[in-house]
Amino acid sequence: SEHMHKKGHIVPVEISANILPSKQWQALVRDISYRKEAEKKLQYSEQRFRDVSEAAGEYVWELDIDMTYTYATEQSKVVKGYTPEELMGHTPMDFMVKEDIDAVGKIVNAAIANKTSFKLQHRDITPSGEIRWEEVSGTPFYDEAGNVIGLRGTGLNITARIEAEKILHDSEAAFHALSDTLPLAIYVAYGEE
Repeated sequence: SEHMHKKGHIVPVEISANILPSKQWQALVRDISYRKEAEKKLQYSEQRFRDVSEAAGEYVWELDIDMTYTYATEQSKVVKGYTPEELMGHTPMDFMVKEDIDAVGKIVNAAIANKTSFKLQHRDITPSGEIRWEEVSGTPFYDEAGNVIGLRGTGLNITARIEAEKILHDSEAAFHALSDTLPLAIYVAYGEE
């Protein structure tokens, strides 16, 4: 609710009322301006965080201690091929190429044991069967007692980069194979000016 302050401006308020044993009403009106301002700042901060992660092409995720998604931003559809709703209740391994699971598990388990952040790459399988490379950066997060209660981080689609690196590698390999069949020396002469 809102209330007109005696100085003429509107103030957000919280009103609670109850009936006393004497059948009289008792009401409490509390100014909640500070709470509304804090909520506004939190919403702004959350929107800024979403805007920055989307501008970077990343999605933000959070996993519980069982490695189950509990949060993901909308950008997950672009990076992984799945909406946040499709990720909830699943583990990242449910969408991963089987051959990548053990290596990813070792890196993540080491980060949990050492209480450090991690960075890794793995392949995802989209609903259409397409393979996408994802670069994941993450860190454990803790309860008040210092116990790991989950992981949070970002994921970035690096498929185009991986494919470009493969093309470059294949081109270099072809060049080296060709150069191995050429004469032992190549003489380059420049004409005099």
